[in-house]
Amino acid sequence: GTARVWKAATGRCRRILAHPDSASVHAVAVSRDGYVISGSGDKKLRLWHLRGSGSVNPPPLSVKVPLKILDAHVDEVVAVDVSRDGQVASASADCKVKLWTPAGELYRTFDKHEQSVK
Repeated sequence: GTARVWKAATGRCRRILAHPDSASVHAVAVSRDGYVISGSGDKKLRLWHLRGSGSVNPPPLSVKVPLKILDAHVDEVVAVDVSRDGQVASASADCKVKLWTPAGELYRTFDKHEQSVK
């Protein structure tokens, strides 16, 4: 699967974030400092950085390798969000919510849910 980043003012695709073929993208969040966090069906979160090209109308850049892969869920990731200070929350069909530092380190798991968290 892929996640695409669009420039709202022009409607042009800026980035294509490539995931493995088996990884459908279920959730995306964008941080204030230009990072994109994607959650997918392969149970992983991927951390990407959007870098400017300097060109006025560059063609979409395909990014195949994320900065970091966060791997702690045991079922598909169905929701992600990022706080103002860069902390990431991920929710999964494994009935857990996980909190991550801005550097992508897992620091808390909430596992008392009885159903998939969305």
